[in-house]
Amino acid sequence: MIFSRINNIKKTTIYLIFITLIIVGFKWIISYFFFPEEPLVIRSLMEIEDTFYLPYILNISGLDFNPNSTFYSYEDTILTMPIYSIMFHSFFFILFKHASFIIIELISFFIFLYLLFKIFETFGISQKVSLFLSLLIFFIPDAILILLDQSKIDFINLIIFQNIYNFRVPRPLITSLYFFSTLFVLILILKNSIKKYDNIYNISLGILLGLCFGSFYYNFVYLYFTFSLIFLYKFILERENFFYLLKNFFIVSLICLIVCSPYIILGIYSDIEVLERFGLLKLDFIQKKILVNYILSKFLNLKSLFILFFISFLFILIIYLKHEFSKKSLTAIYLLFISSILSPIIFIILSPSLNEVDHFINLTIIIWFLSLFIFSTIIFLVFLSVSMKNKKTKLIFNFLIVFIVILINIEYFVNFKKKNIETTEREDFLKLENFYKNNNEINSLLTFDINAQVWWLFKNKKLATIDSSLNSQKHLQNEISFIDAVKFLNISEDKFSKIISNQKTGWRYFNSYIRYFSWYKYQANSLTTYKNNQNYDLDVLNYIKNSNPTKSMQIIIPNDEKDRLINLFKSRNYSFENKLDMIILKKDTLIALNAEIDENFFCKLNDFKSFDVYIKKQLFNCKS
Repeated sequence: MIFSRINNIKKTTIYLIFITLIIVGFKWIISYFFFPEEPLVIRSLMEIEDTFYLPYILNISGLDFNPNSTFYSYEDTILTMPIYSIMFHSFFFILFKHASFIIIELISFFIFLYLLFKIFETFGISQKVSLFLSLLIFFIPDAILILLDQSKIDFINLIIFQNIYNFRVPRPLITSLYFFSTLFVLILILKNSIKKYDNIYNISLGILLGLCFGSFYYNFVYLYFTFSLIFLYKFILERENFFYLLKNFFIVSLICLIVCSPYIILGIYSDIEVLERFGLLKLDFIQKKILVNYILSKFLNLKSLFILFFISFLFILIIYLKHEFSKKSLTAIYLLFISSILSPIIFIILSPSLNEVDHFINLTIIIWFLSLFIFSTIIFLVFLSVSMKNKKTKLIFNFLIVFIVILINIEYFVNFKKKNIETTEREDFLKLENFYKNNNEINSLLTFDINAQVWWLFKNKKLATIDSSLNSQKHLQNEISFIDAVKFLNISEDKFSKIISNQKTGWRYFNSYIRYFSWYKYQANSLTTYKNNQNYDLDVLNYIKNSNPTKSMQIIIPNDEKDRLINLFKSRNYSFENKLDMIILKKDTLIALNAEIDENFFCKLNDFKSFDVYIKKQLFNCKS
């Protein structure tokens, strides 16, 4: 019996490895097929989602928490980084450089599938069905997006569902692994007698909760509250010894605190202005009341109430139906569901501050979806009453697994063509890389494009200006470096005023240039504005007051702040001429359209389609 189980585990592991190689491998094979000449540095830059985190990976790999990549002198301050979500990337980058991104995706996807597979197994679902359901969880978000986009159905922000799991660095690529690992341990704690495994469970859970806190603390809030509910469940319903449970609760909490202490220390020593740029808000009583009322209104509307009652109905039905599935394991999922309702409200009430509150709403939606999916699946399997020992049934699910793997790869192929084939940016980066190889005496760059900045940071060279999310400097220093770069391009005061003007784009106000030097400093909604400023145009102010309080990614600069920046623009007289070797401006942007490059010092390279590229004449024979 034991040997048979070991053999099954080996077979499953091999199966999962094979599927991982097919799915992740195909993703990168497509890239090599369409762009065979790309070096790995460009390929990783183009294939990695959310390049903003790549400099953090570089920083951690060099243990540099005060990165300075510009011409300016920086203060000795600390840059807050989600260290636990990028530490594995940093470690592997030290060993394998750009190949590390492929390795991490392979390892992470395997772990994700394995975790979901084991979670479904704890419910009492057979291996084949568990594997199929794990793949289905991965595939469904993209499938829903494709189908609903084609039919133009206006629903909730469907991109939220992609945060269950995809290859975006580091969230959810790494953060979801912590989430599902923690959930798996919580299921085992509820399912099994903790007295038998208390040391293993306590240590594992404490470490995982600490990793959750130091990577994406919203996961920590939901899971720690779920842990608390399990504590109460075991005490009230299972009559376990209160003091014994309390001891284990304390041990887990202590281990969690020890693990997350480096991240806490990092936050303590970070400058308040850095935290402000990352959207941290100190909440007063009125703001807490606004947030709680808003969340309650979301939970208590007709659609939400229907979902709440339907999920609860499915769970109660599962409890009272006669079946072989683990009711305790499924109870852990229901407690997570309850936690998704209560924990954000309790956290807002108790916490003195928070940032990006919309993540709470998004995570709640994800947990509701997972709960609905799991309970519906169990009900379906109960009424189906199909024995997985039946060869025909096994054959069907083998076919379904192969089919869904094929669908995932087809989806990769379609999305890749849509994203890359009709654009020229990727080709331009290859040209830039080749140009640099032949002109490696270039040591400095001015660009506002984040991909170009990351590409340059991989070279360990200097930038004239850098996105404010990638440094630990004061607001003023970020403003100065941005303004100096704009003035160097001979952009007039009137054009500068236009560049930093508020812009309504789609569902929010958002100006990428304002975000460039301030990020969430100027977030504006019915909950907050910059220093409670009300100095906006009347139509803008009315829009702010009617914006929901979770719209943290809406950026609107007050009029007096805009005037202050214009005055700073007038006063600056700094030149990069002796320091700057290269300029890269994305075509058709406000800055590129209004820039006037001094032809006495720079000449334009004409073979780029997405960028305007200029090189210092002293370093390059422009006539050639």
